[in-house]
Amino acid sequence: EGCNLYLIDGGSKELCSMNPGREEKRFSLNRGIVGLVGSTGESIIVADVSKDNRYDPEVDQYQSEKSTRNILCHPIKSESDDVLGVIEVVNRSSGKSFTASDLHILASLAAQILES
Repeated sequence: EGCNLYLIDGGSKELCSMNPGREEKRFSLNRGIVGLVGSTGESIIVADVSKDNRYDPEVDQYQSEKSTRNILCHPIKSESDDVLGVIEVVNRSSGKSFTASDLHILASLAAQILES
């Protein structure tokens, strides 16, 4: 249902929202699922955010007008494996949880973002 793009500000070590038409927000890398992906460089699939204590609605639901049910989050990395940003997809449209196939597609998209 929605997708958010965050870049990491190298100076402040904060996540900066990069969604056209929306107010820019900044979040610490130690907050929410997005922050965890940004700080560890590891992808995360959350089937039910209500059962995951890493979920921070102020960060992870910030761009969505709807209640967040599930999340797929993947880092955007440089060629030297530094994390430059994070892509977050919320609420799989089928109502089911995101899958490993969805993660593979998102990883491909992240690689394309880096090339452009």
